[in-house]
Formats: sequence, structure tokens, C-alpha cells
Amino acid sequence: MCLTCSCGQPNVDHGDTRNITFDRLAAAGQAGGVTIWEAANSLAHTVESVHRDPLEVFTESLNRPLVVCDIDGILAYFVQAACMAVNIAFGSDYTPDMWTTYRGPLTAEQHSWLGQQMKNPTFWATIAPDQEAAMMLRLLARDGYGLIIATDRPTEMRLATQRWLELWRIPYDGLLVGPGSKERLAREHGPDNPMILIDDNPAKCLTIPRPGVEVWTIRRPYTSGTQFNSWTELVKALRCFDVQTARV
Repeated sequence: MCLTCSCGQPNVDHGDTRNITFDRLAAAGQAGGVTIWEAANSLAHTVESVHRDPLEVFTESLNRPLVVCDIDGILAYFVQAACMAVNIAFGSDYTPDMWTTYRGPLTAEQHSWLGQQMKNPTFWATIAPDQEAAMMLRLLARDGYGLIIATDRPTEMRLATQRWLELWRIPYDGLLVGPGSKERLAREHGPDNPMILIDDNPAKCLTIPRPGVEVWTIRRPYTSGTQFNSWTELVKALRCFDVQTARV
């Protein structure tokens, strides 16, 4: 289709330049530094926002929970990076599907070596992002959700983490770096100011949840708690969550 009607011809404007074609949408995405999927999502989101009742939009914004998002294993492919680094250093042949527990299949020596690499900013700089996760956070930011990025990385990795987030255009209103930062933030929230932490560490399901505070995750072999099969499924559930839900 020309993206306006349902003709099935994506690049035919039918002699009328007002019709949107596939190539024009792709070019618009390139101009904005986003994929065609993000451009299409933004287009649909903007149309919906323009035609909505401003009072309804404002009321929804009051009911939204704070979204706190982990990085490694959620926004970044940490397991893949760890497997590659260890394989190169030790001549092993680990693959991500072997990572069936949170700590993975590494030996004590390999864990110790990896821990040393995690003190090097270069290690964090080279981890690939989950592009679907990044896109979904951009959509949540455009919807007006408060977004905090929180990680248990060493505190001295804050600058490297900031640069990584900026490189991959991941939006956030605040950045917390260091062990215990998620727990401290959770203690400030409750039924009247709910918070949802998106984290793959199963231990967080034991230390974080309380009335008004939940832990969600994308399903992994080692995750527990409230799990979703995809970011699309998680965001759909998030939009159904409000202050009244938190008070139940």
C-alpha cells in the first residue's frame, strides 16, 4: 500500500504527493536517526495523541508508575559479551544458551577474570544494545513515563555507562550506578507513587517488591517473578498498570 490507502503498492503515490510512500517514511526515519519501524510507531503515536482529550492524557500521566530499567541483560546483551570475552581469553566455547543460571556456567577462575574486565570502561563500551528495548524506552519517554536507568555496575563506571546510553540514544530522566542503588530507590516508593523495576536478576524479586513496587522482566532461562515474552508484551501490560492497580 502507499501507506495511506490499502492498495498494496508501497511506493506508488497515485499522482498525489500528499500520499505517504514507504521510501518517504524510510527517508524520514533516516533524517531523524531512527529505523522505519520507530518512524511508523512515532507516526501512529502522534496521531493518537493529537486526537485525544487533553484531560484524559493529563489524568493518565498522574497514574503512571516510575519505570526503572536495568542495563545488563535487559538493555544490553551482557551474556553474549561475557561469552565472547571469556572464550577469547580462555579458549572456551560458551554460548548464550548455556547461561541457564544468573551467574552462568563459568568457572571460578573465569568469573574472577571477568570481574576484572568489568572494571575496564572498554568492556562496557563494546556491549551491543537490545534495539527493541531501546525503541520501547523511547516510546515510553514520548508517552510521558518517568524513566530511571539503574545498574549494579561499579560506581566508577558511571561515565562509561552515560556514554553508552547516549551512543545508543536510550532516554532517561536519571541514572543510578552502583550496588544497592535499586533497593534505595525502591524504599522511596509505594502505593501512592508506584514503581516498576525491569531487571533480570532473580535476587531482585526477593529484595525489591513491596506494596506499590514490582519487579518485571523479559523471560530468560534464569529469571523469576513477573515475566514477559517480549518488550511489546511488557509495554502493553505497563500501559494497563496505574495507581489504582498499585493500591490493590
